[in-house]
Amino acid sequence: MTVLYYCYFDKRLTDLKFDFFMKLLPEKLQKRIGRFKRWEDAHACLYGRLLLMRALETFKADVTLEDIRYSQYNRPYIDIEGIDFNISHAGCYVLCTITDRGKIGVDVEEIKYISIDDFKNQFTPKEWDCLVDSENELRVFYEIWTKKEAIVKADGRGLNIPLLNVETSGNPVSVASHQFYLSSVDLSDDYQVHMATSYVPEGIQIMRYEM
Repeated sequence: MTVLYYCYFDKRLTDLKFDFFMKLLPEKLQKRIGRFKRWEDAHACLYGRLLLMRALETFKADVTLEDIRYSQYNRPYIDIEGIDFNISHAGCYVLCTITDRGKIGVDVEEIKYISIDDFKNQFTPKEWDCLVDSENELRVFYEIWTKKEAIVKADGRGLNIPLLNVETSGNPVSVASHQFYLSSVDLSDDYQVHMATSYVPEGIQIMRYEM
């Protein structure tokens, strides 16, 4: 089973509601969230952990957020064979995906103006040609970018893998000796979302979580 939980937020919680949700988290996480200077960042981190709590409940995993561990690449994981999760946020969206079939990664990006040329050295020649030949360079940029990010997050090494080494023109995508399958998730015209899995995804469940 593969499930993607997401929530959308565009305004600040009341202090009462924020404090209520914060008390659901381990003290270490509360302190981490409390260090954010922008309320948007604090809320995104809070929502990501609440989504993860819901995801773990769905899979009846006998763990709590206290049991989260971190790899040598600072990737969070739980010590239950087969279960993997990943969190991403951008703009007003927060996503948490979870599976019991293998490795998984997800990336969401808000489609907004950037200087695309500044990122040319992160794209393979084939990807770059596809981008500059497209009718909507900005949208294609984020399409490719979220694919790359989802793959390196699923792999577990994150940006320790040079994005230039991740060729996303095909599906599945090979990284070193591993293969990852890409899936596009349609949440909004203003965002791009991609998931990467170490298995062929079938019947991804997408569930909105209301705060």
